[in-house]
Amino acid sequence: MKKNKLLGVLLILTCLGCRNDIKDNFESMLSSSFHLPYEQFVRLSNDSSIIVDSALLDNKYQYYMVNYYDSSECAPCIMPSIIKWNKYLHYEKDGRIKFIFLFSSRNDMYSKHEIYKAYKCINWNHDIYVDTCDAFKDKTKIPDNGFFHTFMIDNTGNVVFVGNPIENQHFDSLFHNMADKQPTMKES
Repeated sequence: MKKNKLLGVLLILTCLGCRNDIKDNFESMLSSSFHLPYEQFVRLSNDSSIIVDSALLDNKYQYYMVNYYDSSECAPCIMPSIIKWNKYLHYEKDGRIKFIFLFSSRNDMYSKHEIYKAYKCINWNHDIYVDTCDAFKDKTKIPDNGFFHTFMIDNTGNVVFVGNPIENQHFDSLFHNMADKQPTMKES
C-alpha cells in the first residue's frame, strides 16, 4: 500500500502542478486520520424512508471511499451525477471498499428532506448520508477545495488515496490498481 500511496502522491502533484497551497493540503490530507461520526449522520435509503439512527460503521471493509459534498454545493443539482459511481460499486458488493456519499445540509439551503426528495428522484439503489450539523467538517480538517472532498481511508481512518476517479482518468487507473489488489470477502 505504501508504494500505491507514493504513486498517488506523485501523480497528484504532477496533475495539479506544484501550487504550494494544493501541495500542502494534499500532504496534510495524506498525513491525516479521519473519523466518520456516523452517529451524527442521517442515512437515506431508497428502500425505506429516512433513517435517523445511523451508527453504521461496518468494520468488515478494509477501505472506505468518501465522497463529501459540502453545504456550498447544490445537493439536488449534484444528485444525478452520483450515478456515475455505479461502475465502482462492485468493489463494495464483493466486500473490498465501502462507498460513502455524504451531503452536508448545515446552511439550511438544502434540508435533509430536500436532499431525500432529490435522492428519490434519481432512483439510485445505494444509501447516502446527510450530515445535518456539519459534524464531519467540524471534526476533520478537510480543505475547502472540492478536489480534496473525494478520498479513501483505511479502517483505522488513515487517508490512503485522494482524488476523484470519475473526474480524472489517471485517478481512475490508480483507483482500480489499488482496489483490484484488495482481497474480496470470499478471499479473506
